[in-house]
Amino acid sequence: MWRRHAVVVMESGSLLVLTDGQPDDSALVLTAREYADATGCSVTLMRVLPEANRPYRTDSGVEILPWQIMHLMEANAKQELEKLRTRFLRGRSLPNMKVVRFGGVIDEVASVVDSERPQALLTRSRKAPIIGWWQRDRRLKRRLAVPVLLLDAKDNLIAEAV
Repeated sequence: MWRRHAVVVMESGSLLVLTDGQPDDSALVLTAREYADATGCSVTLMRVLPEANRPYRTDSGVEILPWQIMHLMEANAKQELEKLRTRFLRGRSLPNMKVVRFGGVIDEVASVVDSERPQALLTRSRKAPIIGWWQRDRRLKRRLAVPVLLLDAKDNLIAEAV
């Protein structure tokens, strides 16, 4: 199994923002900007992607290997994060980083939190439509040693205690 983990150097006390690659990531990063400006912290945008386990065959019969698929997924995710960073975090005096990881969301976020000790995690909550998201929210709160801040469907910030 191929796993790629970049070394992350995050300012202590930064805000870790877990994005999903969805259109509503814009509201999430805008909220992160407001929170970071109010608390004087840096921002790290994070995206966790699923691992590719098997090759893919195109219509023309060309086989694309899992590492090639993951390389393309990583490049696309970094480009999306860079667009968000440029649009919403430009002009800040504190550093803004981006991190792309492969694996399970809970495990990868916990790994970054454990090693880098951010001030809080900000992510989108989707309690109503999908039960899996609600369970993800609960697992994040239970597993992480930092506050989990959730943005609801109406883009309201819900501060949760650890």
